[in-house]
Amino acid sequence: MAEGGEAVIAGIGRTIGYPAILRPWAGHRGANSLLGKGPKSVYLVANAQEARDALAEARWPELYAIEYVDLRKKEGWYRKVRANFMGDEIVIQSGGYL
Repeated sequence: MAEGGEAVIAGIGRTIGYPAILRPWAGHRGANSLLGKGPKSVYLVANAQEARDALAEARWPELYAIEYVDLRKKEGWYRKVRANFMGDEIVIQSGGYL
Protein backbone atom coordinates (compact mmCIF):
# COMPACT_ATOMS: atom_id res chain seq x y z
CA MET A 1 0.00 0.00 0.00
CA ALA A 2 1.24 3.48 -0.82
CA GLU A 3 2.58 5.76 1.87
CA GLY A 4 -0.32 7.43 3.68
CA GLY A 5 -2.64 4.51 2.97
CA GLU A 6 -3.45 3.94 6.64
CA ALA A 7 -4.49 7.59 6.96
CA VAL A 8 -6.76 7.18 3.93
CA ILE A 9 -8.35 4.03 5.38
CA ALA A 10 -8.88 5.74 8.74
CA GLY A 11 -10.38 8.75 6.95
CA ILE A 12 -12.85 6.57 5.06
CA GLY A 13 -13.94 4.89 8.28
CA ARG A 14 -14.28 8.22 10.08
CA THR A 15 -16.08 10.19 7.35
CA ILE A 16 -18.24 7.87 5.22
CA GLY A 17 -17.87 4.51 6.93
CA TYR A 18 -18.02 1.02 5.47
CA PRO A 19 -19.12 -0.48 3.17
CA ALA A 20 -17.56 1.85 0.62
CA ILE A 21 -16.77 1.89 -3.08
CA LEU A 22 -13.17 2.72 -4.01
CA ARG A 23 -12.26 4.01 -7.47
CA PRO A 24 -9.15 5.53 -9.01
CA TRP A 25 -9.37 9.31 -9.20
CA ALA A 26 -9.33 9.52 -13.01
CA GLY A 27 -11.20 6.27 -13.69
CA HIS A 28 -14.85 5.46 -14.04
CA ARG A 29 -15.44 2.07 -15.61
CA GLY A 30 -18.30 -0.41 -15.36
CA ALA A 31 -19.17 -2.73 -12.51
CA ASN A 32 -17.88 -5.77 -14.47
CA SER A 33 -14.52 -4.84 -13.05
CA LEU A 34 -15.76 -6.22 -9.71
CA LEU A 35 -15.46 -9.71 -11.20
CA GLY A 36 -12.39 -11.91 -11.47
CA LYS A 37 -8.95 -11.83 -9.95
CA GLY A 38 -6.29 -9.16 -10.07
CA PRO A 39 -6.38 -5.36 -10.04
CA LYS A 40 -9.80 -3.85 -10.77
CA SER A 41 -11.09 -0.41 -11.64
CA VAL A 42 -13.53 -0.41 -8.70
CA TYR A 43 -13.68 -2.19 -5.33
CA LEU A 44 -16.60 -2.66 -2.95
CA VAL A 45 -15.06 -2.99 0.52
CA ALA A 46 -16.95 -4.01 3.65
CA ASN A 47 -14.35 -2.95 6.23
CA ALA A 48 -10.91 -1.44 6.76
CA GLN A 49 -9.07 -4.73 6.11
CA GLU A 50 -10.78 -5.18 2.73
CA ALA A 51 -9.86 -1.56 1.91
CA ARG A 52 -6.23 -2.29 2.85
CA ASP A 53 -6.22 -5.38 0.60
CA ALA A 54 -7.87 -3.52 -2.30
CA LEU A 55 -5.45 -0.59 -2.14
CA ALA A 56 -2.47 -2.94 -1.96
CA GLU A 57 -3.71 -4.79 -5.05
CA ALA A 58 -4.78 -1.71 -7.05
CA ARG A 59 -1.71 0.46 -6.33
CA TRP A 60 -3.52 3.63 -7.44
CA PRO A 61 -1.63 6.89 -6.91
CA GLU A 62 -4.95 8.65 -6.12
CA LEU A 63 -8.47 7.46 -5.36
CA TYR A 64 -11.87 8.48 -4.18
CA ALA A 65 -14.28 6.68 -1.88
CA ILE A 66 -18.05 6.64 -2.15
CA GLU A 67 -20.51 5.60 0.54
CA TYR A 68 -22.26 2.36 -0.49
CA VAL A 69 -25.90 2.01 0.46
CA ASP A 70 -27.62 -1.24 -0.50
CA LEU A 71 -31.08 -0.21 -1.70
CA ARG A 72 -32.11 -3.46 -3.36
CA LYS A 73 -35.74 -4.39 -2.85
CA LYS A 74 -36.85 -7.94 -2.03
CA GLU A 75 -37.98 -8.28 -5.68
CA GLY A 76 -34.34 -7.84 -6.73
CA TRP A 77 -34.56 -4.42 -8.39
CA TYR A 78 -33.01 -1.27 -7.06
CA ARG A 79 -32.70 2.43 -7.82
CA LYS A 80 -29.34 3.70 -8.98
CA VAL A 81 -28.60 7.35 -8.31
CA ARG A 82 -25.24 8.96 -8.90
CA ALA A 83 -24.55 12.45 -7.59
CA ASN A 84 -21.55 14.75 -7.52
CA PHE A 85 -20.84 17.04 -4.58
CA MET A 86 -19.07 20.31 -5.33
CA GLY A 87 -18.75 22.45 -2.26
CA ASP A 88 -22.30 22.88 -0.96
CA GLU A 89 -23.89 21.99 -4.30
CA ILE A 90 -25.29 18.52 -5.15
CA VAL A 91 -25.58 17.67 -8.85
CA ILE A 92 -27.55 14.52 -9.81
CA GLN A 93 -25.55 12.90 -12.61
CA SER A 94 -27.76 9.94 -13.47
CA GLY A 95 -30.56 7.83 -12.09
CA GLY A 96 -32.58 4.81 -13.07
CA TYR A 97 -34.16 1.53 -12.04
CA LEU A 98 -32.33 -1.76 -12.58
